[in-house]
Amino acid sequence: LFVWAERRFGRDDWKLKPSELAEDGVWVAMGAFLWGPLISGLYRTPISEGFRAIRDRTLLEISLEPTTVLGLFGAVIFIRVVRALPYYWLHRVQHESVFWWRIHATHHHITKMSFLRGGRTHPFEYFALSMGGLMVMAFMGASDEVVAVSAAFGMWNGKFNHSNLPLKSLPVYDWVFATAPQHHVHHSHDMRQSNSNYGCSIILWDRVFGTYCGDETSEVKKTGA
Repeated sequence: LFVWAERRFGRDDWKLKPSELAEDGVWVAMGAFLWGPLISGLYRTPISEGFRAIRDRTLLEISLEPTTVLGLFGAVIFIRVVRALPYYWLHRVQHESVFWWRIHATHHHITKMSFLRGGRTHPFEYFALSMGGLMVMAFMGASDEVVAVSAAFGMWNGKFNHSNLPLKSLPVYDWVFATAPQHHVHHSHDMRQSNSNYGCSIILWDRVFGTYCGDETSEVKKTGA
């Protein structure tokens, strides 16, 4: 559906060639068959006992185990905002440190935006960014249901925010949650724009720490590889 929508409604200069689709497909496969199962099943993998110990022994005395649908969505919004804080700082450090930028550049070398391209992530970066958020959820005592819904939201939000679709920012919503125009600005080849909007899923922390950029257009390159 995304492939069709991008071919139908996306910017012509961002439409992927067959070779680019195939290359991105490899990255998607890695996420689906390697990183996805590892991250979504952390409570049931060989390292699950460590996360169970954190969740069961946290000193915060917080337990996010909602029993209603409304409670589940409330818990997910809360946990997404809280877990986005370490993500924000880790992402920001990647832009401000040459060493970490060389790893993060795996994701930023793209010159066209597409839903497939959110998965272009160096394994070390994927692990670091994911573990930070998962540790927060463990400390907060998040139930498996909260983890699952939070992961699903993060996955689809990331797909939309990297997509080559004429999506607009939504008033009120875009004060907390990141939108496609905001993340396209982050992928600009203009340094001022690129060093902003570090929240791929939650934009609130950029507003709090002064790295938010509200430009309506981004300078993502039109050519190159």
